[in-house]
Amino acid sequence: MHFIGTGGEQLRFGFVLPVKIGKAHRRNLLRRRMKEILRAAFPRIRAGRDIVFAVRRDEDESFSELEEKMLYLLSSRDLLKEEPR
Repeated sequence: MHFIGTGGEQLRFGFVLPVKIGKAHRRNLLRRRMKEILRAAFPRIRAGRDIVFAVRRDEDESFSELEEKMLYLLSSRDLLKEEPR
């Protein structure tokens, strides 16, 4: 995952899935799952960033495993807001 601060209030996402991941339907499935995970986490993500997720290899993982990995990446780079207690 790569990101850059834009200084504004806009938050944009990009996805890079190379052809070696599989056929188009597999890449589209992964892209749709990643979009849904980000849609649910959108209020928790800090604004003013352009974030690109680059998938390097295809692993057979469930939706929850993919969600866990993506949220870990976001939190490890301090892109998630603090959760209210």
